[in-house]
Amino acid sequence: MTGRLVGIGYQGRTLEDLVDELVAAHADRLIDVRLTPVSRVKGFSKSRLRDAVEAAGITYEHRPELGNPKDNRAGYARPGDLAARRAHERYYREVADSPAGSRALDYVATCVDEGEVVYVLCFERDHACCHRAQVIDEVMMRRDGLSEAETSTVALAG
Repeated sequence: MTGRLVGIGYQGRTLEDLVDELVAAHADRLIDVRLTPVSRVKGFSKSRLRDAVEAAGITYEHRPELGNPKDNRAGYARPGDLAARRAHERYYREVADSPAGSRALDYVATCVDEGEVVYVLCFERDHACCHRAQVIDEVMMRRDGLSEAETSTVALAG
């Protein structure tokens, strides 16, 4: 049985909207890939977010080992340019390919392989401007040897 892997950003959303979307999608797990799970957006700091998600019957997990270093985030702002390529390369080298990052990516792949609907959360509404798209690509490439082209079927919800 195979689950689904979906990326979601909370920029411009309320906590209630996010939880409603997770419930409507029958999400089993929300994996927070922010390095530090604090936010100036009401409701999206770790404790309140976790409490709201778990009250809806969805497992919340913070995976800081998949977080993007603060000084690497600006590179994601303009997808496709040289700064973006450098940011992606650095993320892969320092995070995804690290022992802790690799274990976390394998864990997410296992959740999906076991049939779970897994949402990957970070701030940016546009997944192209966020490292969570790279997290999803890395997970999908670990699953059954999927090629990068095959990962395009993964849902990316804002």
